[in-house]
Parts: sequence; structure tokens; C-alpha cells
Amino acid sequence: MGSRCLFASAARLPSRPLSLEAMSAKSRQARARSFAMKNLGDGNIKEISNSMLVALLPALMAKNYNGLIETVCDELISRFA
Repeated sequence: MGSRCLFASAARLPSRPLSLEAMSAKSRQARARSFAMKNLGDGNIKEISNSMLVALLPALMAKNYNGLIETVCDELISRFA
């Protein structure tokens, strides 16, 4: 039974592991999103880049943060108007 569990978990592993560059890029993206969410929560929306604001919208929509969604959209509109 133990070997079946081992094979089942091995089947879910990616065929090729991520390269060091890809892992560090994913790590940098995660840190950037975390920093942006912290700034957004603290009210420092001016510190967040346009592309990061756009990237945060799906996460905000998934969590149903309607007030923050409106704030982000208003900020993007004001930046591009």
C-alpha cells in the first residue's frame, strides 16, 4: 500500500523540475504581489506599479474584496485619464 501512495504522488510531479531561474522568478513575483497587497492594505496605492495593480485585480475579485477592487479601478482610471 505504501508503494502505491509513493507512485501516485510521483505521478503528480512535473516531468521536468523548474530551473533555478524560473524558481527565483516565481519567488520574485510572489514577493512583489505580497508587497503590493501590503501597500494596498496600508493605503499606499501610489507605491504600486500599474502592471501590479492590474495583476492584483483577479485575486481581489476571487476574494470578493469589492471596496479594494473599486479603489484599484479608480486609481488605474486616474492614472490613465
